Amino acid sequence: MTAEVLDIQDLDGVGPVTANKLREAGYDSISALAIAPIRELVEKAGLETSVAHKISKAARETIQTDFVTAKQLWERRKTLLRLSFGSSNLDTLLGGGLETQAITEFVGEFGAGKCVNKDSIIFTSTGPTIASDLSLADSPFEIDSANHATSGKALRKFLQDVPKPVEIKASGGFRVICSPQHRFFTLDNEAQLAEIHAGDLKEKRWLAVIRRLPLVEEPYELPSPSTEHGKQYAFPAKVSVELAKLLGYLASEGSLQWAQNSCTLVFTNTDKDLQKEYSRCFEKTFGTPSHSPPSHPHDQIVCSVQIGDWFVKLMPTLKSKGEGKTARKLLPKQALRLGADETKALIRAYFDGDGWAQEKAPLIELYSVHQPLLEQLRFLLLKLGIYARMRYGKSLAISGEYALKFANEIGSDRTANIEKFSKWNIERRNFIADIIPVPRKIFHRLGHLLGLNSESPVWKRWVKNYLVIDQAYPTRHTLQELIRNINTFSTDAKKAGFAFEKEAEHIIDRLNTLVESDLAWEKVLSVEEKNGPVEMVDYEVNPHHNYIVNGFVTHNSQISMKLSIQTQLSAAEGGLEGKVLFIDTEGTFAAQRVFQMAQASGQDADKILDGIIYSRVYNSDHQILTVDHAFKICKEENIKLLVVDSILSHFRGEYIGRESLSERQQRLNSHLHKLLRIAQALNLAVVVTNQVQANPQAFFGDPMRPAGGNIMAHTSTHRIMLKKSSQGL
Repeated sequence: MTAEVLDIQDLDGVGPVTANKLREAGYDSISALAIAPIRELVEKAGLETSVAHKISKAARETIQTDFVTAKQLWERRKTLLRLSFGSSNLDTLLGGGLETQAITEFVGEFGAGKCVNKDSIIFTSTGPTIASDLSLADSPFEIDSANHATSGKALRKFLQDVPKPVEIKASGGFRVICSPQHRFFTLDNEAQLAEIHAGDLKEKRWLAVIRRLPLVEEPYELPSPSTEHGKQYAFPAKVSVELAKLLGYLASEGSLQWAQNSCTLVFTNTDKDLQKEYSRCFEKTFGTPSHSPPSHPHDQIVCSVQIGDWFVKLMPTLKSKGEGKTARKLLPKQALRLGADETKALIRAYFDGDGWAQEKAPLIELYSVHQPLLEQLRFLLLKLGIYARMRYGKSLAISGEYALKFANEIGSDRTANIEKFSKWNIERRNFIADIIPVPRKIFHRLGHLLGLNSESPVWKRWVKNYLVIDQAYPTRHTLQELIRNINTFSTDAKKAGFAFEKEAEHIIDRLNTLVESDLAWEKVLSVEEKNGPVEMVDYEVNPHHNYIVNGFVTHNSQISMKLSIQTQLSAAEGGLEGKVLFIDTEGTFAAQRVFQMAQASGQDADKILDGIIYSRVYNSDHQILTVDHAFKICKEENIKLLVVDSILSHFRGEYIGRESLSERQQRLNSHLHKLLRIAQALNLAVVVTNQVQANPQAFFGDPMRPAGGNIMAHTSTHRIMLKKSSQGL
């Protein structure tokens, strides 16, 4: 009587040592050995070819071949489940949602319609950058899960034509042109961050903009002085506080005047204190002071070809060529990479040269006829935590608590400005610009949870008196006071033995996050459809998948992350009530983004993250090995969605040239069929993302086709192509 074969070690030719080799290679069952190619057993387990043949034959003889009738197949299909995309259009497209027991492939060019105008300004760690000039070496700022700005990494960039873009104008001088599918952040009725398409925006909707950036010092080099006439002056090797001030003075009221072989550097201002400070800074930097000629008492001049030539190298736009002080000047790129002291000195000097302060209420303005220069100044102010609004494209307005911060931390060298600062009326009515659009019903809900009603004396004392009757939403300052009062009340009440629902704590935490965040809020003034087509730029930032364009905080969502949340929902909500295995080949998975999306959809974000098992793979062998071990993990952890993002990234990078195409396709075929067997055996859904490639033989029609050839096309049960439509969607 033949003994029953239960373990791989029971197979003919498999001893303890060989069994360990097979298990370490991922072959821990007889069925896995039976379906494994001989070459794969040799490569992965390190077996001799003859031994691999013997083991494979024994395993195949042991396995009972699974023949079934068509009716049995039909009954098996009745057990499949469907996962909702969270989009009725996509659900309808696939007959009710994503199928289990199948591989669904998403194919498309990056972004699929989410893009912005090429001349948009993107904030990076090295300064404002034109969107079309952004390189993959840049570090754009993005917003993390706590709503704080941080440096990201540009991953992909793509240019496309959008037939009908939209132009969005918001209060504060904010403006952007983008595709209708580009996404912005807004606040929903529960005061939670939510996404909205540009095409869905209406007037009076509040949008998130950036109010504060981290102060990131970046390396820089200053130009070398010309030695044509000998080295007559001391030239700095780095930007000191004094040189930073000179840059601010020259950007505001400075110019270079060239006449044949002479050069005069001119700074014009009527304030004597300022003239003295300019001369001091010049002498401290170059070893020679400026002076005021009798014929032009308001000018401070230095006559030097060598210094003029050095400034032209540092600040090319200073060479005005007849445009005088109103030339289209820009700060040098080095000025955007400085530390706090130097940045403050530059802003202080610019304000003294071409700024204004109101006498009664805290209000400061910085002027320039050149809007790109104002964008640079706004960027520097944001790095100092000072929020400014653009006025008519000709000035930056700083009001309320931000003006106070400017006066206290940046200050002025002009006596007149210092006197104005001291006379400011510090009243609540002068601090109403920084609004956070939290609906009043949130406060009523909070009062109810705390056991208070709107007529309660305690409620009136701690909350109602802080809400301005004729103002729909609280300011940041007011909301901060409200939170402090509510926390004091709830703490005292708990000490007295009262208990409150958890929801009250969640609301308070949510409000506090809004107060402490790096986001400000501006109201949409108009949304206008523009005539196209317009070439626009599209790119992705990792790890949080958002970026700051023209001051707006925008982002690109990822469908694989959305599905990772949907899978964990109940069947009634379109989910599969299971966990997710996410295999990441490109480093695009962002736990922070999933956290934000879960919060925005009202889910327990921590629980959602616990339900995602993540694996970062670094080459095709690592990817194949991870899938080899996936069956066991999926079975033990109740995995209902297996994501591979992206399926071909490593294969395309490692198997280059036609001579390696055959081997690549063989390995890919085996890899895909393992995924399909897992899907069918465990009744789970498999989602893979794929890239597109150009078909050089296509003379007509769309030359873009999915990568992977017939192997990819035949193995995928469903293929969804994400493409730009004629409407640019």
